[in-house]
Amino acid sequence: MARGNCNFSGNGGIFFSTVLIHLFILSAITLGLYLPWAWVRIFKLKASHTTIQEKGVQFVGTGGQLLVLGLVQGLITLITLGLYGPWAICKFFDWKARNTIVGGTPSRFKGTGGGLFPLYLVHLVILPVLTLGIYYVYGFYRLYAWKEEHTLYAGQKTSFGGGFLAFLKISIISRPV
Repeated sequence: MARGNCNFSGNGGIFFSTVLIHLFILSAITLGLYLPWAWVRIFKLKASHTTIQEKGVQFVGTGGQLLVLGLVQGLITLITLGLYGPWAICKFFDWKARNTIVGGTPSRFKGTGGGLFPLYLVHLVILPVLTLGIYYVYGFYRLYAWKEEHTLYAGQKTSFGGGFLAFLKISIISRPV
């Protein structure tokens, strides 16, 4: 899919109350238990303001599914001292893609933990440690770009396409999810 085929019609004001109430207040009150439902609410809100190739986007995942996924993948990652991290991240990307419907067609994630492992090790572990965390922002940009390169929306590839500075601007103003 060429650049420019994705359109987001929302703005920060649309997300402010949702993020404030659900992601911060309700998640804090429930000591984080509500967090998966808050993220799903944000995913649904983002999807409802997005079109890809002029097709509407819908997110159909649930907070319960995300809670179970997070607990299982987090536990395995913890037991393996982080080595399972790339596979856990891919499980999340796969869940999110399968629950993102574009024009009536579920999206697909085609990445693998083995394929993500070198990027994970260099950009999310080694370089952030060596730079005392400063490199993390660029590492997350690389992760986000890798996810987009391995996701098919309605059978089509797309890309973030904005480059690191655009990603940094989005990261400061909002949170790409």
